[in-house]
Amino acid sequence: MTLKKRYAYLVIGNVGNFHQHKDSIVVLTRIAWAAIVTSVLKVLLRPPITTWHSQLTFSFCIISEELPETKLNGMKKLLLLLLFVIQTCFVFAQNCCENDITFKEIQFPLTEQDTETVFYYFNNEWIAGARPDMVETDSILKMEVKNDEYENRAVFITISSENLEKLKSDVKEATKNFLADYDPICEFPGGNGLFKEWLEANIQIPDGYKGNERVIVSFYVQPDGSVTYPNIVRPSKNEAANAEAIRLVNALPKFRVKFFTPKKHRIGYTLPITFKEPGAMLIKGNQE
Repeated sequence: MTLKKRYAYLVIGNVGNFHQHKDSIVVLTRIAWAAIVTSVLKVLLRPPITTWHSQLTFSFCIISEELPETKLNGMKKLLLLLLFVIQTCFVFAQNCCENDITFKEIQFPLTEQDTETVFYYFNNEWIAGARPDMVETDSILKMEVKNDEYENRAVFITISSENLEKLKSDVKEATKNFLADYDPICEFPGGNGLFKEWLEANIQIPDGYKGNERVIVSFYVQPDGSVTYPNIVRPSKNEAANAEAIRLVNALPKFRVKFFTPKKHRIGYTLPITFKEPGAMLIKGNQE
């Protein structure tokens, strides 16, 4: 293999497979590796190039030219050294990326008990991320359990204004390194994996239905989990199929919803419902 081919594989190989690495740090490391090698070769093998278009042309043409034989031994050593240094940086970057990964707790299907969230108010103020254990027990002046303005069962804790400011500061410090997600969790009873099974078991294909198509229905899940306001977004030409799609959504059981903020709201969904002709077999393949 000529040195031209070796160098082309070295640069293009490192840049070309960056799509296999999802992390941006790894991608940037590989791009920097190719840029450094190209820049060093430009300095060693060519006189200074001043115009940007000449530099761009050089960067693309350098990999397709034979290197002078007089530079061969020196370039071998230089490339080996650069390869060692950059690959070391690459391994370090991968290690940093793995350490930066946020591991999420394994999610199991919500139970009725899971949907019951207790909210804590400090001096009649709900503070995202604040917990009672972040306040010294001796600093609590009063504690009361009652409904808040959103009809949630809540615990109201009274502390001094100084302790309230300290609590806010502690919460800000504790959450500065990650982005808190307070979006509600909404899922089908028993887990969303059972949703498709429920649809297949309860759908009633209209008599005489022909073809294969999807009807898309939008609906809202209320804070109590009830399904409301079904609406056909993409209808079928068969009115019986449209009516069945609405019936199916209205028959959905209550969803299980867990909120992480006191103010609750309805959640919108769109649901594709597939209608297939009874007994028909759908075969997918490449068309010639």
